[in-house]
Amino acid sequence: MTVLNVVQLLTFVAALGLFAYAVIAPREANPTKRERRTQLYLGASMIALAAFMATLALDSAGWSSYLKGVAAAAFLVVGLVRITKSRKTSR
Repeated sequence: MTVLNVVQLLTFVAALGLFAYAVIAPREANPTKRERRTQLYLGASMIALAAFMATLALDSAGWSSYLKGVAAAAFLVVGLVRITKSRKTSR
């Protein structure tokens, strides 16, 4: 197993774990806090998924690597937007 394969495995497990934690863990009584925490962990999961897609893009050649790179950038943007939404204070 190469270092790139180990990084791919770790980033995939991190993305999957953060997604599961976002779905299962936020058991707050306050719905606003629950929504914020869910958005935060889903954003972190999307960023981990972006890292996974970036490592997949590094591992491949040709036009598919460009598509994986674009998907990684899209996941990164969506994850950052979700984290930003979770950090906004409610008025």
